Order: sequence, then C-alpha cells, then structure tokens
Amino acid sequence: MSIQYDGKSPGKFWYFMQKTKALMRTPFEYTTRNDAKKAGKDVGYFVGAAAVTSAVLAVPIIAALPLVPTLISLVGFSVAINYGWQGFQKLRMLAKSSFVYGYVREKENQWLHNKADGNFLQRGLKSVKDKIAGFGAKIPLPLVKAGKWLGITAAVGGAIAAVGAGLSYAGVPAFSTGAAATSILGGIAQAGAVVGLSAAAAVGTLSVLALAAVPLGILAAGWCRKTAYARDPDRPVFKKPPPGAPPIDRGQVFSPKAAAFEFNDNSPKATPVDDGLSEERKKAAEQRAANRKRGGSSNRFN
Repeated sequence: MSIQYDGKSPGKFWYFMQKTKALMRTPFEYTTRNDAKKAGKDVGYFVGAAAVTSAVLAVPIIAALPLVPTLISLVGFSVAINYGWQGFQKLRMLAKSSFVYGYVREKENQWLHNKADGNFLQRGLKSVKDKIAGFGAKIPLPLVKAGKWLGITAAVGGAIAAVGAGLSYAGVPAFSTGAAATSILGGIAQAGAVVGLSAAAAVGTLSVLALAAVPLGILAAGWCRKTAYARDPDRPVFKKPPPGAPPIDRGQVFSPKAAAFEFNDNSPKATPVDDGLSEERKKAAEQRAANRKRGGSSNRFN
C-alpha cells in the first residue's frame, strides 16, 4: 500500500519515475553493480543482434536469395529475443532489489514531508523563519539585549515623529509655523534636496518612515527580547514549585477533603507469634543434618 497524506497518495506515473531513477542508479551502487552490468549486457546483445539482423536483411543480394532471409531472420531475431528476455528478467529483479525499494521509500518520505510542510510558499516562509532563528543564535548576546532597547527607541521616536507630522499637516501653529517646527521642516527640506526631493516629498517620505518605524521597532524589540531570554544562561529552566501543603496533624492520614480517622491507642495488643521451633521440629532438623553428614540420602528435602 502506498504512502498517504490526508487521503492522497502519489500516482502511478510518480512511482514509475522514481523506480526509473532508481534503476538508472543501480550501476553505480555497490550492492547492485554486478546485476546491473549483467542486465545491461543482455540488453546490449538484444539491441545488437536485432540491429545486425536487420542490417543483413537489408542487403539486396541476401534479400534476393531464396530461403536465406527467412533463416537469417529466425536465427538473428531468436538470439535477440533470447537476450532481450534475459535482460528483461534481470531488470525485473533489479526493480525488486532492496536498493530500489529503499530509494522509493526515501522519495515517499520526502513527498510526505513536502505535503506536511505545505506548498512552495509555505516551505519558503518556514525556511526563512528557521534561518532567522539560526541567525539570532550567532549574534552576540549583548548586541541582542541592546537591540531590544534600540527597537523600543525606534518605535517611540517614530510615533512622536508621526504625530508631529500629522499635527503639522493639520495646521496646528505650534507644529506648522512655530520656530522649532520651522527649523525642523527646513532641515528636512535641505536633506531632501541633497537626494533630489522637494520639500513636500521629503516631509512625506520622513512621515512614511516614521510610521513604518513603529511596528518594525516593536517587532524588533519583541524578537530581541525573546532571543535574549532564550539565550540567557541564568534564566529559570523550570517553573517555581507550588507552595507546599500544610503539615498533616497528628492522627490525620488523608487530605482535609478526605475522610480522616484517629488511631485507637486503647485497643488490645495482638498476641505475639512464637517463632521458636518445637521439640519435634528440632529433633527432625537434627536428624536431617546427621543424615547429610553420613551421606546416607540424596533427597534434597532432608
């Protein structure tokens, strides 16, 4: 039975292609190298015998002779069919070999993992996520901790700049015509002129960057915080144990929710069992010991 995922399994053409790939690799594997050479030799003899027979029959002189083409056809094609059948049988044995079986199983597992991991886009996103996680492990821990505060600073600064830009566009005097606002807007215009932007375009670009800095800063701060916590050698590995239950009172056996009982200290004491041997048992034990010394009996119960 073929492998399945959510009720689906690879088709017959998929299995045919995998077995064909495996058969093409058999001449290069140690366990199937000799069998593949024998099968290839028989297939080569088949092709050669059929080609030579066809070429001989195509000669006009031979084709004009009576009965000769028939005999050549019988002999030549019989040899070709014989080698072809042997090659086919050996290829069938190769197709059932442990190498081909293992190769197809490996491809089935790859197919199953690809289906479980999702489509090409989902696998790509997972690969990027894994690379980011591996990249975070290579960054020095002090830089990761500093990145958390840089992300928070970027988010706060972006929020302040975005609010200031919004108030400036709204025409609030303190943020549009004030001395500080005029100085800041002039500096932005001069910086934009360096890269070929007008004053309005420079302010708009800075506003977009300020808005983008808020979520990016929050994400960066959260990622750095999570990474720093995961790599902190002093972090608690296990949670704190729950506080211990109050001690059990004398005479209480179960928890307070269960039925408790008191021991009865006034109950009569049980009669002690006399573990000593009786006179008859002592005499029997001495007799068995004497018999063992004399070697008189081989009974293991003596």
